[in-house]
Amino acid sequence: YGLDQEMFTFDAAAGAYFGKAAKVAGTSLTLAADPVFKRYGTNVSDWRNSVVCILEGKGAGQYRRVVSHEGREWELDKPWQVELDQTSVVSIVPFRGQTIFLDNSFEDGGSLQLYGISINNIISGNKGTRMVGFLNWGKESKGWGWQPSWYNQFLNNEIVEGNNYNHVPTS
Repeated sequence: YGLDQEMFTFDAAAGAYFGKAAKVAGTSLTLAADPVFKRYGTNVSDWRNSVVCILEGKGAGQYRRVVSHEGREWELDKPWQVELDQTSVVSIVPFRGQTIFLDNSFEDGGSLQLYGISINNIISGNKGTRMVGFLNWGKESKGWGWQPSWYNQFLNNEIVEGNNYNHVPTS
């Protein structure tokens, strides 16, 4: 019964970059400024398998996985469907996604939450008894850049009996 009593959380887990792209060509991305690596695992400068999300401007709503990077030069897993331009705002964050929570029972605790970055998850057919609920929220955590919560589905979940214990978000 510690902290938020989460049944599950991705938790907000840092960021490597938040800003504009200087150049885009196929799977190559050049950042307009140096990345600033925030806490992420044991090697804070290795962001392979993280995700580049286009939050605003041309190409918004797209994301690509990081294959490699050095300085401002980042190589992605595939080209953008809609290329970025000077209006595009980029956020590079750890990838949390492509999971399925299917037909589980949760009892006596906090929430199952897609907190911070979460992409392409399905939460379906779950039953909660004396739990906070099923939550989905992107975050801007500690000035590290926005961590979007995109393309998630909550289907046919049931809360049999609620539990009002939880913290109140401050941002």
